[in-house]
Amino acid sequence: MLFVVIAYFAHVTENMLIAYIIKDTGPYLYIPLSYILSTIWVFSYERGLRFKTGKKNPDWNLIFSHKGPLVSYIGGAFIGNALWFFSLYLIGIGTVSFILVFIRLFVAIYAYLFMGDRYPADKIVAFATAFVALIFYSYNGLEENFLGIALALVSCLGFSAETIGKKKLALSGLRPESLVFWRYFTLAILFCLSFLVFQTLQLIPSDMLETPSPFTFLLIFFACFLGSVGTNIVLFYGLKTIPLSTLEALNTTKPVLFSILGILMLNETITSHQILWGMVIVLSSLYFVLPGFGKVRQKLKK
Repeated sequence: MLFVVIAYFAHVTENMLIAYIIKDTGPYLYIPLSYILSTIWVFSYERGLRFKTGKKNPDWNLIFSHKGPLVSYIGGAFIGNALWFFSLYLIGIGTVSFILVFIRLFVAIYAYLFMGDRYPADKIVAFATAFVALIFYSYNGLEENFLGIALALVSCLGFSAETIGKKKLALSGLRPESLVFWRYFTLAILFCLSFLVFQTLQLIPSDMLETPSPFTFLLIFFACFLGSVGTNIVLFYGLKTIPLSTLEALNTTKPVLFSILGILMLNETITSHQILWGMVIVLSSLYFVLPGFGKVRQKLKK
């Protein structure tokens, strides 16, 4: 559990730094730069650990025997992060964080369809309530928020695929640091190629191509460490010992924290109606993913 808690706070700090940086640099330049730096962080960690422990080179036959979860882990991360960065730029971390609750719900749908999980009527009602609440949450200022909200919601599909692949890989016996390295290395190549295509087609506004200041670059460097080593590698260790549902239930608390920090530190705004419906989203999804809520309800009836 300790690894999960460390990853939790590293992820919160990383996202706050990203929200601050991306408003200044824009998503186009930040995305490829951050993944290049993250790849360097993970490569250094992986090589240092291999040198210290004397571990051998990766067993490629073993790695490719898990190609399905690998594609889910890396491909989901590519789609999810690409859309998440843009939605973060458009609508801010407070709004995005509430929508990302749906990652947990999409993971639950996967478990229902492919892993034999079945849910009682009250869980289904909770699931439907979260979607209805999202509609009302998004309606406030819809003309300004629609694109960002839509991108954030679609990114949840990518992140849910990444989460499922990550859980399967955590139980595969493969080294976490090697898996995270290949994730970042592949994404760095994909995002750099995407940047070159956008730049060649002149689709990037000129005001989003300014070189980051030394202080901003330092923040990017630190955020990349928190995301690559502090979150992704550490989380792999945690997933070996706790159920995925426990992790997702813990992650459900993040929207409230992000909204408060966004208001206090990033001068973001959120209406009282959005706070109300955001809390409905969080409570509904928390009820859905935590089996203990149903037990509490049964005790109260008795």
